Amino acid sequence: MQIANLKANGLLVREGADRGGYWRIVINPQTEQ
Repeated sequence: MQIANLKANGLLVREGADRGGYWRIVINPQTEQ
């Protein structure tokens, strides 16, 4: 899967405030509040 597709589906969120951050896959974004 492509990152762009994951972002569009809300399955990928970015951890960190800069380019040094990393991507974290989220199964259920509603629980990530």
